[in-house]
Amino acid sequence: MFHCDRCGKSFSRKDNMRRHQMQSCRPDNDAGPPAKRPRVDSAQPSAVQELCNYCNRMVPVNRMNSHLKTLEHRTNSCTEFEDGVKIINSAFKYRIVSYRVESKNPHSDYQSFFNEVRHKVVTLIDRMVQVHNTLKVNMELFGRYVLQTQEILEVKSFNSQNQIVDQSNNLEEVYRTFVGTLSAKAVEFQERDSGWTLEKVVFIEVNINKYSPLSGSSYIKLPEFIALKRAVVNVRNEDHFCFAWAVTSALRPAQTRTSEVGSYPDFRDVLNVEGIDFPMK
Repeated sequence: MFHCDRCGKSFSRKDNMRRHQMQSCRPDNDAGPPAKRPRVDSAQPSAVQELCNYCNRMVPVNRMNSHLKTLEHRTNSCTEFEDGVKIINSAFKYRIVSYRVESKNPHSDYQSFFNEVRHKVVTLIDRMVQVHNTLKVNMELFGRYVLQTQEILEVKSFNSQNQIVDQSNNLEEVYRTFVGTLSAKAVEFQERDSGWTLEKVVFIEVNINKYSPLSGSSYIKLPEFIALKRAVVNVRNEDHFCFAWAVTSALRPAQTRTSEVGSYPDFRDVLNVEGIDFPMK
């Protein structure tokens, strides 16, 4: 969390705090932020176009990736999964599945919506954890806002960062963490863009991604451009204790043959590795 040193407000992101300080928390003698430069879209559409089967329209090839991320495309690619839950078929690369969870009742505040969909979201994550063991999960919350002064109606969204989830996690606590993050972003949006009023919470999307954590192993030869610098000690071990040998080489540096195991004392004589599983994750 980031805290404004002028008024004490808390923000989940540093850029939101800076925007707050520039727009609504400026000192009296501050003339305000510099004028923003107009945004110029220099990207030219490609002459080659591709048909999006879900949206049934042609899209320039060089803009297809952006099109796949649009709300229009994700909505068109949804299919029913179970009551109040849909699957977004056009999942991005490395993603296992994306769910869209809707409420049966209209909600004009986020907290009541979160309370209603809690069981569905937790159940979906639990199912995927049982299958894949370890996941990276993020959520995106969608709400319909109205700008009454100009009679504008728009759907706004707020997303969270990926969180690693496995069988050791309490999924109720995981859900509460996501709720806290998304709620904070929604509040910051309304403070930042004065005049927007939440009309209705539309839905929440739960994106579940593959996660394959890196783990230690045995000796791996250094890439040539690194080895030629002669700045890295890479002990050539033939077991699964590469991490222990690496630490030992730093604590008991060898004067010659720095890549050979025989140039160092046994790591068990240097380190207390009791209770540590090898290879290290």
